[in-house]
Amino acid sequence: MIVRIAGKTLYVPIGHVMFFVRVREIERLRSYLDPIKKTDRLLDVGCGEGYWTAQVAAKAGTSIGMDIGIPVIRTAHRFNSRGCFFCVADTGSLPFGDSRFDRIMSVCVLEHIPHDVQALKEMRRVICDTGVLAVSVDSYSNPEIPVAFKQWQRRRFGVLHHYRIEEIQEKAHAAHFAVTDYSYICNNRLSLALGLLAIRARPLLFGVSPLMTELSRRLDTLHASSKWGIILAARLVPRSKGCIV
Repeated sequence: MIVRIAGKTLYVPIGHVMFFVRVREIERLRSYLDPIKKTDRLLDVGCGEGYWTAQVAAKAGTSIGMDIGIPVIRTAHRFNSRGCFFCVADTGSLPFGDSRFDRIMSVCVLEHIPHDVQALKEMRRVICDTGVLAVSVDSYSNPEIPVAFKQWQRRRFGVLHHYRIEEIQEKAHAAHFAVTDYSYICNNRLSLALGLLAIRARPLLFGVSPLMTELSRRLDTLHASSKWGIILAARLVPRSKGCIV
């Protein structure tokens, strides 16, 4: 969010750091990307304003964020370009050479695009054979989530797909990736309720977000489900393009 205070223009990433579901999502993706070396080349696919790109870039050598939205890339250039480069690009045709990156992250992007497998194929093309892709997607896979809520969420945020791990595994396989680890976030009934409340009433909960982050983290260690959650995070590694398994 951009605000003007006393004649100065400031970038305030309140929507990133105070939305506890996203904070926990990034925590998990960063754990999948680690270890990141200073010689590593990082790509953030669908970087938005570049806030999280800049946070992860501190560990990497070269960091690039790309997004199809011109306004958000302008914001990224202006406020989050320290140690990062940003460009406008389409996930279906990444403007980079083969095997260009060691680490790729993509934060809740695939559910917004119709060509999700093509996007994964492009990420496979530009990642080196020893690289790691950390990806998160909207899941909303708990059968107790009302259909009306899912429909509202799709309309409100422009979501085309909700995923389960089986679908991600299938699409990853088609793109010559293998899923080596995954987890659902807000996978306990109580943490699920907190997450749905935060999505509906996000501005009203900013003040208690750090508390909710820790509470949901603890709840997800109790009676956690490996079959559903609000967000699905996965760690993918390249398979040999000739592999048929």
